[in-house]
Amino acid sequence: MTSQALIYYSLGLIFYSLNQTLTPLFYAHGDTKTPMKLAALIVVLNIALNFILMQFMAHRGLALSTSITALINYLLLRRLILKKLPHVSFAGIYDNVVKCAALCLLLYFGGSWLSASLPLYSKIGLLLKVAIVSSLSLGLFYLLGLTFKLSYFREATDSLCKRLLRK
Repeated sequence: MTSQALIYYSLGLIFYSLNQTLTPLFYAHGDTKTPMKLAALIVVLNIALNFILMQFMAHRGLALSTSITALINYLLLRRLILKKLPHVSFAGIYDNVVKCAALCLLLYFGGSWLSASLPLYSKIGLLLKVAIVSSLSLGLFYLLGLTFKLSYFREATDSLCKRLLRK
């Protein structure tokens, strides 16, 4: 039951993340009202969609409603930014999002296969299985991200190395 809701929530994670990167652009240009007004509109829309989708999908409707409103919020924020700041380009973002989504799918199927292959069923065994699969997935995601030249991986690595070497 919980897994079904998580699937619908996961559909909107990318848009929620993108919204968190777009909103500061307004703040950086001294516009705090636009994101606030849009957020209020999105909350009202989310509540309305909650009532509608709950009738047909129960708890899954709540999750799907949140994902749909995250998508709408992203599309509206993007449109407003391109209107206010026409020199802003989103070209590099889309390449990284597509590469990242492909890596996530690859690691999802690989992690699922690995998890099914590990015959650990006790409580400690399950914790060990989760730790192994999670650690391997994170490590592979990082290495594949560097291999496929996700731009922010190199920046994050350089920043982390500077912080660790400074202390």
